[in-house]
Amino acid sequence: MMILIFLGFLLYGVQDSLKSEQARDDEDFTNADIAGSMGRWDKAVDSYDHILSRNQSNSRAWRERGYALQRLGRYNEANESYQKAT
Repeated sequence: MMILIFLGFLLYGVQDSLKSEQARDDEDFTNADIAGSMGRWDKAVDSYDHILSRNQSNSRAWRERGYALQRLGRYNEANESYQKAT
């Protein structure tokens, strides 16, 4: 019985690790949208950073990160993000 439980946990872990990069990006974009709608621009930036840690060439993440940083008054960082979006 313990072996079956262990195998269940192992299978769940394998399935989670196989979650597509696009699914993870979608989840992080959703989290960023929710954070932004609540005025939590710092949390939105964190979500964009998660996306960018997986893919530095995601122009949407750079652009939206720039907007969130602009909302935080971090204009120099926002400008850098906007430049990386193009």
